Amino acid sequence: MSDPGIQPPNGWSVDDVLVKATKDAVLSLRAKNEFGPRKRDRITFRASELGDLAAYRDARGEPGGCSRKTFFSFWSERFPARAMDAETLMNFAKGNEEQETMKRYLQEAGLYVEEEVRLGAWAGNMADQRFPDRSGGLVRGKCDFIIRHPQHGLTPLEWKSASTYIFDSIKKTGPKGDNALQAHYYGFEMGTSHVAIGYVNKENGEVVLFTAQTDTELIERVLARAKALREDIADGVMPDQPEGVTPPKTYQDRAWPCYYYAHKKKRVGACPFYEHCHGAPPAVPEDKPKRSARKKPAEGFTFE
Repeated sequence: MSDPGIQPPNGWSVDDVLVKATKDAVLSLRAKNEFGPRKRDRITFRASELGDLAAYRDARGEPGGCSRKTFFSFWSERFPARAMDAETLMNFAKGNEEQETMKRYLQEAGLYVEEEVRLGAWAGNMADQRFPDRSGGLVRGKCDFIIRHPQHGLTPLEWKSASTYIFDSIKKTGPKGDNALQAHYYGFEMGTSHVAIGYVNKENGEVVLFTAQTDTELIERVLARAKALREDIADGVMPDQPEGVTPPKTYQDRAWPCYYYAHKKKRVGACPFYEHCHGAPPAVPEDKPKRSARKKPAEGFTFE
């Protein structure tokens, strides 16, 4: 005889009070941890901004980064950013949790050396004295991990989380251009022969890791652009939009870095400064749009 089992009664209902309290707490913690407006009297860029500074183009040759975003962030009194919602902030928190998990895996594998290493133009005693700033006071960042690679020795490792959609694309075409520039910058600052980037699919736990030779010439070119942009920011000169960027209408499948629509989550994602370039908030599509034809992926990435 088969066991019929027990079906618990479904007496559950969404508790809007608790949901609101949680989201309010997320936003409150964000506000408490804000550093305030960026200072134009000592302009230093973040390593995570190098993709925007370089206006990099993705594996399909389409716009991936936009230097206007960085300009706006230094002129926030004129161009305030749209506040992030609680869902976006909670999604960021997942990435921090994934990094802590990866630390344990690296330690178990015997690869881990240290984490959150300060590289580049940090002020005073915040700088890591082992790695003098090679950016000329332009860029600073914290490398997620330093590992001891079995073939390449000490290697900076950037660790990222991604949705299935992004993860599957990365497996085919390689790391995202902004992530790649960030990793190469850390290799440049440390003087290592190789750099590494790892991704975890936050929906199913799959991982992929890449290594590449440190591209010193590439970073020197990016730093030259950063130096010119620093002068423009100080003078209040707004950079041009990246070539190929067009404002989306009701829906446009390929409007990155300005805008995207996540079909699965049914959420619009847009640059926090979107309105300053396009004059109106991003539109939310009402009907499921037709996906535009994709170009055959090319290897690597470029920047203007």
